[in-house]
Amino acid sequence: MKTLLLSCLTVSVAVLSGLMLPNQSVHAATYFTCKPGYSFQVNQNSAARCFKAESFSYKSPLKCPSIRILNKSVGLFLNVDARSNKDMCEGKDPLGTIHSRNLACASGYTLDTKKGKDRCKKRFPAKAEAPSKRVNR
Repeated sequence: MKTLLLSCLTVSVAVLSGLMLPNQSVHAATYFTCKPGYSFQVNQNSAARCFKAESFSYKSPLKCPSIRILNKSVGLFLNVDARSNKDMCEGKDPLGTIHSRNLACASGYTLDTKKGKDRCKKRFPAKAEAPSKRVNR
């Protein structure tokens, strides 16, 4: 009888101690992380997210083209700040006429006009997603 009572007491303590463990889902930061380039953030309600801030990529504009005038090729050259702060591709034909073209950017980029050399800019908006990369502990 003593052995049975001791066994019941041991089982009861084990069950109760299992119920007293803290909720494991509350501390997501210890079990999940973010992909490279994302930062792990937690708000006041313990909601977690992986956040990547807005960023930009810059490239040089495409090279100025050549145009054909009177069966002759006229090379256009970069003229920095030709119209206020706007850069242009410009050149003279054999008759002395000046030809101008706007700078062009690669697909997905827009021209960022500024004092000095203009550049092409691509915007990558901010992203937020749920932490999904599991951490082995």
